[in-house]
Amino acid sequence: MKKLGKIVAVTAACAALVGSVAAFSACGDGSDKLTITGSSSVTPLMKELAAAYEKEHDVTIEVQQSDSGTGIKDAQNGLNDFGMASRDVKSEETGVTAIKIAIDGVALITNKANTAVTNVTSQELYDLYANGTTIQSSISAGITREDGSGTRDAFDDLVKNAEGKKLKDLEKLASIITTQDSTGKVMSAIQADSDGTTIGYISMGSVAEALTKDCKTVNFEGVEPTAANVSNKSYALQRNFNIVYNTEAGLSELAQDFVDFILSEEGKAIIEEEGYINV
Repeated sequence: MKKLGKIVAVTAACAALVGSVAAFSACGDGSDKLTITGSSSVTPLMKELAAAYEKEHDVTIEVQQSDSGTGIKDAQNGLNDFGMASRDVKSEETGVTAIKIAIDGVALITNKANTAVTNVTSQELYDLYANGTTIQSSISAGITREDGSGTRDAFDDLVKNAEGKKLKDLEKLASIITTQDSTGKVMSAIQADSDGTTIGYISMGSVAEALTKDCKTVNFEGVEPTAANVSNKSYALQRNFNIVYNTEAGLSELAQDFVDFILSEEGKAIIEEEGYINV
């Protein structure tokens, strides 16, 4: 991929993002730089894509982990070149444009010490998170993500009881549910649960790392969380990975070139290698 001229890229970024953090970074140090913020689920994939792009381009890409809501807000306020969201943009989140880059599964995990539970149903998860009902006399606690997390939005929207009521319809979760504010912290909490009595959920792209931390995956409705099962839609806990930018400002030439790289065959190969599904 042809390198971009610094003067052109920086001028475009400055014109589009005057007064923003992204513009300050580009204009202040004389080097090509992209600032990307948002979802902790998308962050590992974005870092791999950024590293591959940086090898071929004279550019610095700073990937700042937070959550989907923050990534979208940063894009709305011109505080990044684009944001990462592990969910679709909500109707009230105006002024931004989303581009879908991949599909991800939401994997359920427990500590390997739990050998009793290999599969859970939506009803069982709903009862645990809504009412504190123990799953299969074995799992008596759960972990959720913080408000603003795209992974939580997907989980709360997809887990429902037999009557169709979703977790997202509840005003609050059961008292035995604790909150962690990143994928990494969910994995660490499950790893520390040596009794195996807690269940949590993470991006499927982080499963390989979780398996090195005394975690195991649990099937959902009899279906294993694999890329193939997400692709054929038999695994129901899945959501979109999006990049989001300020509609009025648009993408700078440099940001557009990186987006083109993500959607290229080279970028798609990285997405597949990291365990996600190409769009």
